[in-house]
Amino acid sequence: MDSIKAWAAALCVAAIVCAMLQMLAPKEGTGKIFKLILSAFFLCCLIMPLLNAGSLTRLDISALPGEVQAELLEERVNQQLMRQVQETVEQLARTVLESSGVEAEKIEVKTDTSEEGSIYIQQVTVTLDKQSKPKALAAREVLEKQLGVNVVMETTG
Repeated sequence: MDSIKAWAAALCVAAIVCAMLQMLAPKEGTGKIFKLILSAFFLCCLIMPLLNAGSLTRLDISALPGEVQAELLEERVNQQLMRQVQETVEQLARTVLESSGVEAEKIEVKTDTSEEGSIYIQQVTVTLDKQSKPKALAAREVLEKQLGVNVVMETTG
């Protein structure tokens, strides 16, 4: 916030100085070039923070209050756990499908977090090609029994 205040103050000073110099500049000849240079200078002052925006570093968590740090850390841990659960269930589903002779094009695992903070699987969606459709029903039953969740089979094409 202090950097924004400093930029705004510098912009105001630059505007006042540019306005005063423009009043002193002659109206003909080099005065036009001088006014053009002053305008370019003011535009540079105006956009300077945008040029520095690319060099901003990532958020330093250690500079945040302890409560915010704990919340951010908990959120990151929950996201990582949810991603790991999804990857594990997807791998297990691929293994079960391959043992049934079915090759899945895509497996999507839908998870959520309960009020107590535990992660649970809502649904598993398996996308198959048309050739695997006859074996899909048996594979679905095996998957539902193995995972204990609702499994939706979809076909492409």
